[in-house]
Amino acid sequence: MNNIKSIIIHPFLFVFFPIIYTYSNNLQELIPSDLLQPSLYIIVFLSIILFVSKLIFKDWLKVGLITSLVIGLVFSYGYIYQAIAGFTVGGIVLGRHVFLIIPYVIALIAGSYYIFKAKKRFENITKILNVVAITLISMSIINIGIYMINNNDIEIISHTDTDMNSFKEEDVPTKKYNKDMLSLIGEPDYYPDVYYVVFDGYGGTDSLKKDLNYDNTKFVQSLEERGFFVAKHPHSNYPATFLSIPSTFNMKYLNYLSDILGVESKDQITPMKLMNNSTSMQILKSKGYKTVSFLTSSFEINTDVKLCPGDKILLPNKLTQSIGKISIFVYFINWQSTEYLRDQQLCFFSELPEIHKSLDEPVFVIGHIILPHPPNMFGPNGEHVIPRDTWTVWGDERDKRSYIDTLQYGNLRALEFIDKILNETKQPPIIIIASDHGTDYGFDWNDPDDVMLKQRYNNFIAIYTPDGKDMLYDTMTPVNTFRIIFNANFNGNYTLLNDSSYWSNYDKPYVITDITENIKENN
Repeated sequence: MNNIKSIIIHPFLFVFFPIIYTYSNNLQELIPSDLLQPSLYIIVFLSIILFVSKLIFKDWLKVGLITSLVIGLVFSYGYIYQAIAGFTVGGIVLGRHVFLIIPYVIALIAGSYYIFKAKKRFENITKILNVVAITLISMSIINIGIYMINNNDIEIISHTDTDMNSFKEEDVPTKKYNKDMLSLIGEPDYYPDVYYVVFDGYGGTDSLKKDLNYDNTKFVQSLEERGFFVAKHPHSNYPATFLSIPSTFNMKYLNYLSDILGVESKDQITPMKLMNNSTSMQILKSKGYKTVSFLTSSFEINTDVKLCPGDKILLPNKLTQSIGKISIFVYFINWQSTEYLRDQQLCFFSELPEIHKSLDEPVFVIGHIILPHPPNMFGPNGEHVIPRDTWTVWGDERDKRSYIDTLQYGNLRALEFIDKILNETKQPPIIIIASDHGTDYGFDWNDPDDVMLKQRYNNFIAIYTPDGKDMLYDTMTPVNTFRIIFNANFNGNYTLLNDSSYWSNYDKPYVITDITENIKENN
């Protein structure tokens, strides 16, 4: 213990604690490489604080104290702001950055002045801070270690070709399952380009009218005039992206993951990995298709071509954003994230209709764009809008208006790329415009009632298909989309699954409940 007091390690540990702690509490959503970006930012931040402090204080013990003081203030700011945001007294909103920053500046000045003027050496407080810092870091590292040990076997099981006989064959993501699925595909008269575009969080026509008082009929009619089938009462199969999209592209339900991952798991990474070699992708690649995806999504897919890479150094990753949210840099992280995402979304709309020109082979395009899902960064005609909060998911009436504005812009750009593709493609393509789920304004994720569930599950599905339009139906769900498309256009022989909707929340995504009856239109 005596050695600890002579070594100043607490600022180095305290500065990395927000990273390690946040990572340890979000292991189900993050991968180890996510640690790199915030660590680089932290190293730069720490270097600046140490350099400036040493110029002023000279004494290393005092430098360590002032550095830890700055770190504590910087990374407690977000928690305090979240607690008082919007707090009003006498009609004056005190819960604002401009008011909160004042006591923080006072605390920094007062603390710095005391440390600067103090005659004592601060050896005891340094020793205590070292022990506290070591304890905090150790607890988080132990938590990470326990998680990795408990999930090591799950990771192996989930991504091998082992035939898991304990599950129904049609429900297992194995080599045997995919081989059987490939055997059901036939030979088409020609190989049409296939576009599947996911507009994240795009509400269904019923929900938009009922819950947001917005009539989307004009857009629906525009699609129908172009030959699209637009489902009148579709529903998503799952309430969250990380289950909904992999289920769609693998043409099956993912309920079996409850048995593999366990009902207590919060793992969002494993289901998203099922996108990398999804059943629909394997089927089309077996027919000579080139696969194309966009780096505008919340996840990356291993396709032949990846568009809109952007400058990822400038984009705060999930971990950096989470840490930024609790820090005094929240406003800067907000701005940086939204500007990057806006550029990426503009790139998406620009590149999508040009893909067929650069590839000789038929293309399978997987586009997932975080729109009209917040943050809402566009006016109805593409105006540059600064969202109130990057992390606002579904907020108050102001957020409803910005959501509708963004949706209108998405409609405008969708019709543009649809017209361009239809006019320039030699053979009629297959174009699917769909959402992974609906909206959730006023949604209670802990105890949703049937009205809330109907809003969240009412998604959007519009399909342009050369053949098989008569196979499409108004109450279809995404899990059957590719089954119908392959049957109609590739002489496939796929049995349609029951159109079911399953509920689970983010805290326990693998405690899955069938709510199909709850969200039927006549309920």
